[in-house]
Amino acid sequence: MRLPKLIERLRHQLSDASDRHVSCLAMLLCDRDPGLKCLDAQNEFLGLLDEIQLKLHSIDDQHAAVAAELDQLALSQPCEFEPKHVWTLIRAIKVQSQFVDILTGARAEHVV
Repeated sequence: MRLPKLIERLRHQLSDASDRHVSCLAMLLCDRDPGLKCLDAQNEFLGLLDEIQLKLHSIDDQHAAVAAELDQLALSQPCEFEPKHVWTLIRAIKVQSQFVDILTGARAEHVV
């Protein structure tokens, strides 16, 4: 019965959010607060929601930056490959790993 209340609260708080975004936030909130105790305290709910949205925004920004770097790397010739390109690939793997972790709930206490 708490999940419908969570969805309702998210829809009220984020009236312009898509169904997909609301669902994603609901999943992440459930990962962070499995008992959904945050629904009993408005300040706790808003704080947790802000924290999750900030982390999502940060990961989205990192993902966009790394994607641009990878696009540049893809334009280079194999003979131009340098050690700095390895670091670009490592950063891409790290960002992708963070994104997967946050969406799957893996290491939720460290990710969000």
